[in-house]
Amino acid sequence: MPWVYADPSGGLHRKAVNVKLTANKPSTVEFRFERDGKWKKYDGTPINIMENAVLYYKATDACGKEMKPRSKRYEFNFTDKSEICPAGMEYIETESGGFCIDKHLWPNRRGVTPAAFVSFFQAMDSCFSVDKRLCTSNEWSGACAGPQNWSYIYGDNYEPNTCVTHDTTARQTGSRSECRGYFEVFDMSGNLAEWTSTVPARDRTLRNVMGGFWASGSQSRCTDVRYSYFPQNRHNPVGFRCCKDAAQPDGSSSRPNRSRR
Repeated sequence: MPWVYADPSGGLHRKAVNVKLTANKPSTVEFRFERDGKWKKYDGTPINIMENAVLYYKATDACGKEMKPRSKRYEFNFTDKSEICPAGMEYIETESGGFCIDKHLWPNRRGVTPAAFVSFFQAMDSCFSVDKRLCTSNEWSGACAGPQNWSYIYGDNYEPNTCVTHDTTARQTGSRSECRGYFEVFDMSGNLAEWTSTVPARDRTLRNVMGGFWASGSQSRCTDVRYSYFPQNRHNPVGFRCCKDAAQPDGSSSRPNRSRR
C-alpha cells in the first residue's frame, strides 16, 4: 500500500515549518487542512505552516490502491527556550515542573547510527561527561507520551511504518521523520530500547529499560518497561539518551545537584 510521510511531523514547534510530503512509492499525493473542504494535489512544493493547524494527506498509487487519509496536528509556541535547555535538547513541561531531554539517542546527533551494546554504567558515565544524567523512567515516559498521554510516541494506535519496529538492526537517528512525539524528541518507539536510572521495586539489582527496539513491533509503547537488565551487562538492542534539569531564570538548576552515582 502507498504510505506518505510528513517532514517535519506534527507536534509542538518553536518556529514556522515547511512540510514536505514523501510517498514510499510512485503515487498521487493529496492534502488539505482541517478548515478546508477540498483536497489539493501535492506537487512537491513544501507546505508552509505558521499557526496551529491540522494537516490531512492521502495517496493513491498507479494500481488504484489508496492510503486512508492520515492527519498531523501542528502547534506552535514561539517562546525562546534556549536559556532553559542546551542545544540539542527539548524542554518537557509537566505538572510537577520541567526538564530537558536529548532529542536523539546518544550521541544525540541526527543522521548517525546510535550507540548500542553499552552497559548502564557506560551510559551513565557518558551522560555525566557532558554535564547531563540518565533520565528516570517517568521522565522518559512523559517525554514520549506527551500531554495527550499517547500510547506510542506518535499517537494511540500502533503504526508499523512510522518507527523502526520491524527491521533487522538499528537505523540512523531521526531517519523516520514521523517517529517523533508532541515534543521534538525522536525514536522513542523502536530503534533502540533505552536505559534509565530507575531501579525497579521488584529487584533492586536491575535497572529499567524503556521502549522497544528495531524488532519489537507493537511492544514499543511509551510505558513498555523491561526489568530483566543487569546494569553491568551490555545488549545489542539497548542504547540511551540523556536528561538534564532545566535551568531557572537565575541560572540555577531546577533540582538539587546529583552525584555521579
